[in-house]
Amino acid sequence: MYRDAISELGYYAKAPSRKQPAKAVAKHLSRLYVPPNAPEFFVHAIEKARADRRPIIIDFWAEWCAACLRLKRETLGNPDVAKALREVEVIYVDLDKFPALGETYGVVAIPDLFFIDTSGRIVDRLQDFEPADAFVARLRKAFAAP
Repeated sequence: MYRDAISELGYYAKAPSRKQPAKAVAKHLSRLYVPPNAPEFFVHAIEKARADRRPIIIDFWAEWCAACLRLKRETLGNPDVAKALREVEVIYVDLDKFPALGETYGVVAIPDLFFIDTSGRIVDRLQDFEPADAFVARLRKAFAAP
């Protein structure tokens, strides 16, 4: 029923395989991986972050995603969050334009943000809207010096 309605709007609804639930997909990737067919903007941003020894946030989103737009407007647009993100390389990946990259990372719903430390470890993942104060706390915890 819902799949038909989504298809009528021009979108493709893909659920995780029954053999591999969403949690299992999320666990398969523990380190930053740049697939050989990654888009140029993605590769360039990763190289820049590595050269500058900056942590990375990969934000998977789409223009039609209400929670994504709310996160961008209310959270990422917040001055306190903007200040906290000064030392972080944020890479925005539009899933409508780059679905293969989302599949590589096991993205099954958006927003989906990966927090990657300077050594390339994925240290946190946010899969929903989060208010600005909680997001700043998440950033501090994810990227705190050991």
